[in-house]
Amino acid sequence: MWDKMGRANQIIYENSILEKLISDIGEIGYIDDQHRHMLNKMYGERQNRAIKAVEEGRVKKYIFQPSGRIVWIVVGTERDYQIIPSVKYCICDDFYFHVISHEIGLCYHLLAQMLAEALDKFELFSIHDRMYEPLMSEWRRVEVKKGRLPQDEINDVRKAMEAFLTRGGPSPINQLFEKVRQEGFEVFTPQHLSMILSSDPENRFECNNGVWSLSKP
Repeated sequence: MWDKMGRANQIIYENSILEKLISDIGEIGYIDDQHRHMLNKMYGERQNRAIKAVEEGRVKKYIFQPSGRIVWIVVGTERDYQIIPSVKYCICDDFYFHVISHEIGLCYHLLAQMLAEALDKFELFSIHDRMYEPLMSEWRRVEVKKGRLPQDEINDVRKAMEAFLTRGGPSPINQLFEKVRQEGFEVFTPQHLSMILSSDPENRFECNNGVWSLSKP
């Protein structure tokens, strides 16, 4: 049985294989039997659900204009799930209870987004910026459950990181994660902290080449 470190390393290895699979799928334009076999080996039933979501047109890409902000959504059985591909984050329960703990590498929503983008098989919406906040409020309306941070604590994390970046300047996510844990916040992983910063409704943070800083006015 894998210990936490061993499983984390296994997931890193699986992610490298997945990147190659996604690249191959994008080049040939479809998912062949070998791809399905490899995806099933890594993700089991989740790969079937991901492929089904793509085939049913449930992956959506919203581009807000004129800002150019992009939001990915996968329509699930119970609600719409927001995806942040750059930090491999999803708001679903599977992510919070299994991805963060390194039991699995990806939820099916994240896998569906990757496949849909590679195959150029997603629904595209171009929407005015005035709809950004109403839509984001709807997509982020997730009840607080065990293992999740309440919204007020997420806001406190962002305030703490804003203060730290103001004092200390640009910093890599691992350094920020260590700082936020020292402050007593129950942020689960560096990836989780990246999600919290990336999804800030005030857009106070930006990441360049793995280094986080405050957005320029």
